[in-house]
Amino acid sequence: MISDERRYQFIYLVLYAAANGISGYRNVFFEDIGLSESQMGMIGAVLIGAGIVAQPLWGVLADAYGRTKLVMAVGAIVSIVGGLLFPIGTILESPYLLMLIAAAIYSAFRAPIIPLANAMVLSAGIDFGNVRAFGSIAFGIGILAMGPLVGTFGTVSIFVVYALGMTVFVLSIRGVPQPSSADLSPDLREDSLRLLTDPRFVLLLIVGVFFGAATTTGGAFFSVYIRAIEAGDAMTGAAWFVRTLAEAAIFVWAVHLGLEHRTQLVVGAVLSAVSFLLYVIPGTLPVTFLAQLPRGAGFALFTLASVSLAHEYAPDTLSGSAQALLAALGLGTGRVFGQVAGGWLADVIGVQGMYLYLAAAAGIGAVLSLGFFLGSVRTALRRVLSRANRR
Repeated sequence: MISDERRYQFIYLVLYAAANGISGYRNVFFEDIGLSESQMGMIGAVLIGAGIVAQPLWGVLADAYGRTKLVMAVGAIVSIVGGLLFPIGTILESPYLLMLIAAAIYSAFRAPIIPLANAMVLSAGIDFGNVRAFGSIAFGIGILAMGPLVGTFGTVSIFVVYALGMTVFVLSIRGVPQPSSADLSPDLREDSLRLLTDPRFVLLLIVGVFFGAATTTGGAFFSVYIRAIEAGDAMTGAAWFVRTLAEAAIFVWAVHLGLEHRTQLVVGAVLSAVSFLLYVIPGTLPVTFLAQLPRGAGFALFTLASVSLAHEYAPDTLSGSAQALLAALGLGTGRVFGQVAGGWLADVIGVQGMYLYLAAAAGIGAVLSLGFFLGSVRTALRRVLSRANRR
C-alpha cells in the first residue's frame, strides 16, 4: 500500500514538473512574439496579481467547506485553459492584450493549488521538506529537459507540457486523502482577526514582500539574462537544474542542520542576495552557474521557514487561509511590484543591472527578518537586568 507521504511526493513531482517551462521560459516566449521587457513585466504582474486576489478566496472556501481537493482540481483544469490561450499569441499581430487575459485566467485558478497542498502536507503531520524536495527535483530535471524541447519545437511547447502535466495532477490527486475539515466555530472571524493582527505574522508578510519581489523577478527574467550574456537557451535549463539540486538537498537535509525557522529565514534571504550580486559581478556564465548553489539553498531555506512559520502562527481553523495569505499578501504583493519594476529596470538599465536591485531587495528582507529575534533579545536583556538588580 502506498503511504500518504509517497502520494504527496508524487503530487509535488507532477505539480512542479508541469510548471517548470512556464516559470523558466515564458519571457523568452514573449520575446519571440515581439513583446518588450516592460510588457513582460506587466504580464508577470498580472500573473501574480490575479493570484493575490484569488488566493485568499480559495483558501477561505477550502477551510469553510472542507472541499480542498475539489478546489485544487477545478483550479488545475481552468488553469490549463488559460495556459493554452498563450500560444494563440503567435498568430496575432498584436498579442499583448490576449497575453494579459491568459495570464489572469491561468494565475487566478492556479493560485490555490500550491498553498493548499502545503497546508494539506503540514496538517497531515508529514515532513514538509521531504515532500517539497520532490518538487525541486522534478522542476530541475524538467527544466533541463525543456531546453532541447524548446530548441526543437519552439517556446510554445512549454504550454503543452503544462496542460499534460496538470491533467496527470488532476487524476493523481484523487488518491490523496481528503483532509479533515476543522469544526467551524463562532470564533472563525475572531481567528482571522487574530492572525492578521499577530505582529509575527505581519512581519512574515512584510519580509515576504521583499523576498517575493527579488526571487520571482529574478527567476522570470533569468532566461532573458542568459541571452543577454550571449549564452544559449539550453544554458537556462542547465543553470536551473543546478539550482534545484541545491534546493532539493536543503529541503531534505534542513532538519539535520538544526536551525530555527527564523534563522533559516535570515540565512535564506542573505544567500539569495549574494547570488544576485554574482549575476552582475562578474556576471559571467561560469560564475552564474556557481551562483545557482546559494540561489537554490537560499530559496529552499526561506520557503521552509516561511511556510512553517505561517502554519505555526495560524489557528487550526485557518491552516489553508494562512498559507494563501502568505502567498498572496506577502510573497504575491512583492512579486507584482517586482515584475513591474523589474521590467522597467530591464528596459532602462538592462537586465543584468536589474539584478543589483534584486540583491538589495533580498538584503532588506534579511535585515527585516532579524525582527523575529527581538523577543529573544528582550528576554535576554530582562534576565541580565534582573541578575544585576539582585546584586
